[in-house]
Amino acid sequence: RGISAIRDRLVYTGHSEFAYLATTEEDIPSVVLNYEELARTNQLGAYARTKPPGTVLFFMLAERVFNAIDHQTDPFQRFFRFVTVASYVFPFLCYLALIPLFFFARFYLDERGAYLTCILFVFLPNLTLITMHLDQVLYPALGLIALSLVVYACRNNSLLSAFLSGVALYVCLFVSFSMIALIPLSLLLVSAYFLTETERKEIGRAHV
Repeated sequence: RGISAIRDRLVYTGHSEFAYLATTEEDIPSVVLNYEELARTNQLGAYARTKPPGTVLFFMLAERVFNAIDHQTDPFQRFFRFVTVASYVFPFLCYLALIPLFFFARFYLDERGAYLTCILFVFLPNLTLITMHLDQVLYPALGLIALSLVVYACRNNSLLSAFLSGVALYVCLFVSFSMIALIPLSLLLVSAYFLTETERKEIGRAHV
C-alpha cells in the first residue's frame, strides 16, 4: 500500500487527533497557555487530556513548518498534506537519537561498543513497530539528549551543562509524563560519576 500504510497511523488511530488539532488550531500560544482549561473542557479531544502540552505543541510546530514549505489554506488539504509529509519525515527523525546515544555510550564503552549499542538501538520495538507516534519520533532523542547532558556535566564539572540538563529534563516532562523515569535514572548516572573509569566500563560491558 506504499506510503498509505504509514500515513494511516495519523489518519485512523486515536493519535490522529493531534494531527487534526495541528491543522485546525491557529493560535499556538493560546493553546499552550490555556492547555489545562481546553483539555478539561474536552476542546482538544480525548487523547490530549492524557498528555502534557508538549505533545500537541510538537505536532502544531511540525505542521507550521510543512505548511511554510507548501502553503495550503483549505483545512482538508492542510491535514492531508501534513499527514503525508509526516509519513516521510517522522520515520527518519527517530534516528537522530543515534547521535546522542553514541556519545552517551562512549562514557561507558569503547568506540566499538558504542557503535554496537547504536546498531542494537535500530532494532528496538518502539522504533520498528510504534510508527508515527512520538514514542518513535521524539521521545528517544529527547531522553538521550537529557541523559548525555547529565553525563557530560558530571565528567567536565560543568555548571552550564548541569543547567542545560535540567532544562532538557523539563522539556522531556513537558512532552511526555512517561519520561519522569529519566529523573531517577539521572540520579543514578550522577552517582556513577564517583566510580572510576574502569569500573564504569566494566558496568557497561556487563549490560551490553
